[in-house]
Amino acid sequence: CWDDTDGDDALYTGEISDTLTSSESVNVMVLDACLMGSVEFAYQFRNDASNTGFKSDYMVASPALVRGEGLPYTTMLERIRGI
Repeated sequence: CWDDTDGDDALYTGEISDTLTSSESVNVMVLDACLMGSVEFAYQFRNDASNTGFKSDYMVASPALVRGEGLPYTTMLERIRGI
């Protein structure tokens, strides 16, 4: 993530691990951004004994490039809510 308001800050993968704890881990992590489906990113959040921080059982990631509109969040959330 990059801060477009002033361009002076970015969110790096390691900062996620430094902030979120193992108690905040998730079953499924969905990544809807360019280049987030890399092996390096998956390794950072692997679910094994060597990772003592935030982790995920499954990772659903985008391909190298994501179309501008991304995932259909409205449809997805409506289906989860049963609408």
